[in-house]
Amino acid sequence: MPVAAVVGAVAGIGGSIISSNNNKKAIEKSTDASLLANRESIAAQKEALEKQLAFQQNALNQGMQLSRDQYNSSGKLQTDIYNQNVGRLDPWTQTGYAATNQLNALIGLPQQQALRPLQCSSRR
Repeated sequence: MPVAAVVGAVAGIGGSIISSNNNKKAIEKSTDASLLANRESIAAQKEALEKQLAFQQNALNQGMQLSRDQYNSSGKLQTDIYNQNVGRLDPWTQTGYAATNQLNALIGLPQQQALRPLQCSSRR
Protein backbone atom coordinates (compact mmCIF):
# COMPACT_ATOMS: atom_id res chain seq x y z
CA MET A 1 0.00 0.00 0.00
CA PRO A 2 1.45 3.33 -0.95
CA VAL A 3 2.29 5.87 1.74
CA ALA A 4 0.07 8.50 0.19
CA ALA A 5 -2.92 6.21 0.47
CA VAL A 6 -2.18 5.53 4.13
CA VAL A 7 -1.71 9.24 4.86
CA GLY A 8 -4.97 10.01 3.03
CA ALA A 9 -6.83 7.33 4.95
CA VAL A 10 -5.45 8.59 8.28
CA ALA A 11 -6.35 12.18 7.34
CA GLY A 12 -9.85 11.09 6.37
CA ILE A 13 -10.32 9.19 9.63
CA GLY A 14 -9.00 12.18 11.62
CA GLY A 15 -11.37 14.51 9.78
CA SER A 16 -14.29 12.19 10.47
CA ILE A 17 -13.41 12.05 14.17
CA ILE A 18 -13.11 15.84 14.40
CA SER A 19 -16.33 16.31 12.43
CA SER A 20 -18.18 13.76 14.56
CA ASN A 21 -16.90 15.45 17.74
CA ASN A 22 -18.13 18.84 16.46
CA ASN A 23 -21.53 17.33 15.61
CA LYS A 24 -21.76 15.82 19.07
CA LYS A 25 -21.05 19.20 20.68
CA ALA A 26 -23.58 20.91 18.43
CA ILE A 27 -26.22 18.31 19.31
CA GLU A 28 -25.47 18.71 23.03
CA LYS A 29 -25.75 22.50 22.77
CA SER A 30 -29.00 22.20 20.84
CA THR A 31 -30.39 19.73 23.39
CA ASP A 32 -29.36 21.97 26.30
CA ALA A 33 -30.95 25.00 24.63
CA SER A 34 -34.14 23.04 23.97
CA LEU A 35 -34.30 21.81 27.59
CA LEU A 36 -33.72 25.34 28.88
CA ALA A 37 -36.47 26.70 26.62
CA ASN A 38 -38.85 23.97 27.81
CA ARG A 39 -38.06 24.70 31.47
CA GLU A 40 -38.65 28.42 30.93
CA SER A 41 -41.91 27.69 29.12
CA ILE A 42 -43.11 25.42 31.93
CA ALA A 43 -42.16 28.03 34.53
CA ALA A 44 -44.06 30.73 32.61
CA GLN A 45 -47.11 28.47 32.29
CA LYS A 46 -46.97 27.66 36.01
CA GLU A 47 -46.77 31.36 36.90
CA ALA A 48 -49.70 32.20 34.59
CA LEU A 49 -51.75 29.35 36.09
CA GLU A 50 -51.03 30.50 39.64
CA LYS A 51 -52.11 34.05 38.74
CA GLN A 52 -55.27 32.75 37.10
CA LEU A 53 -56.11 30.58 40.12
CA ALA A 54 -55.52 33.51 42.49
CA PHE A 55 -57.78 35.71 40.36
CA GLN A 56 -60.52 33.07 40.28
CA GLN A 57 -60.25 32.49 44.04
CA ASN A 58 -60.56 36.23 44.65
CA ALA A 59 -63.60 36.46 42.35
CA LEU A 60 -65.18 33.47 44.10
CA ASN A 61 -64.60 35.00 47.54
CA GLN A 62 -66.13 38.30 46.41
CA GLY A 63 -69.14 36.49 44.96
CA MET A 64 -69.62 34.49 48.14
CA GLN A 65 -69.40 37.63 50.27
CA LEU A 66 -71.99 39.34 48.06
CA SER A 67 -74.31 36.32 48.32
CA ARG A 68 -73.85 36.20 52.10
CA ASP A 69 -74.64 39.93 52.40
CA GLN A 70 -77.73 39.58 50.22
CA TYR A 71 -78.90 36.55 52.20
CA ASN A 72 -78.50 38.38 55.50
CA SER A 73 -80.26 41.53 54.29
CA SER A 74 -83.05 39.48 52.69
CA GLY A 75 -83.63 37.51 55.89
CA LYS A 76 -83.71 40.70 57.95
CA LEU A 77 -86.18 42.25 55.53
CA GLN A 78 -88.45 39.20 55.65
CA THR A 79 -88.35 39.20 59.47
CA ASP A 80 -89.21 42.90 59.57
CA ILE A 81 -92.11 42.43 57.16
CA TYR A 82 -93.44 39.47 59.19
CA ASN A 83 -93.28 41.43 62.44
CA GLN A 84 -95.05 44.41 60.85
CA ASN A 85 -97.80 42.15 59.52
CA VAL A 86 -98.26 40.51 62.92
CA GLY A 87 -98.69 43.94 64.47
CA ARG A 88 -101.15 45.01 61.79
CA LEU A 89 -103.24 41.86 62.05
CA ASP A 90 -103.26 41.61 65.84
CA PRO A 91 -106.40 43.74 66.36
CA TRP A 92 -108.32 41.62 63.85
CA THR A 93 -107.09 38.43 65.49
CA GLN A 94 -108.12 39.58 68.96
CA THR A 95 -111.54 40.72 67.65
CA GLY A 96 -111.95 37.31 66.03
CA TYR A 97 -111.30 35.59 69.36
CA ALA A 98 -113.90 37.75 71.09
CA ALA A 99 -116.47 36.98 68.41
CA THR A 100 -115.64 33.28 68.48
CA ASN A 101 -116.03 33.20 72.26
CA GLN A 102 -119.45 34.85 72.00
CA LEU A 103 -120.55 32.26 69.44
CA ASN A 104 -119.13 29.46 71.61
CA ALA A 105 -121.09 30.77 74.61
CA LEU A 106 -124.33 30.63 72.57
CA ILE A 107 -123.83 26.98 71.62
CA GLY A 108 -122.23 25.85 74.89
CA LEU A 109 -118.61 25.42 73.81
CA PRO A 110 -115.66 26.43 76.03
CA GLN A 111 -113.97 29.81 75.71
CA GLN A 112 -110.74 30.14 73.72
CA GLN A 113 -107.67 31.76 75.20
CA ALA A 114 -106.36 34.82 73.42
CA LEU A 115 -103.23 34.06 71.45
CA ARG A 116 -100.29 36.41 71.34
CA PRO A 117 -98.35 35.89 68.10
CA LEU A 118 -94.63 35.34 68.36
CA GLN A 119 -92.32 38.11 67.35
CA CYS A 120 -89.34 37.03 65.29
CA SER A 121 -85.93 38.36 66.11
CA SER A 122 -83.87 39.51 63.16
CA ARG A 123 -80.92 37.47 61.97
CA ARG A 124 -77.56 39.15 61.91
